[in-house]
Amino acid sequence: MGALSGLTGYMTLGLGAKPKPASVRISEKEALISKDSEGLMVGLDAKVSRTSSIEWPAPPEELGML
Repeated sequence: MGALSGLTGYMTLGLGAKPKPASVRISEKEALISKDSEGLMVGLDAKVSRTSSIEWPAPPEELGML
């Protein structure tokens, strides 16, 4: 066994793990929902409320509204 053989559990942590969907309320009538590296604005009727989406280079870890 090599010197690094005990690190295999550590090295595989996070590989293949999918990011969790996240959401944040934007207004009284809309919320932003992120899935993977795309964000969609959704209305109270649970339908997409805007034709454009937000694309991130990598999935966001958290969403927040200021």
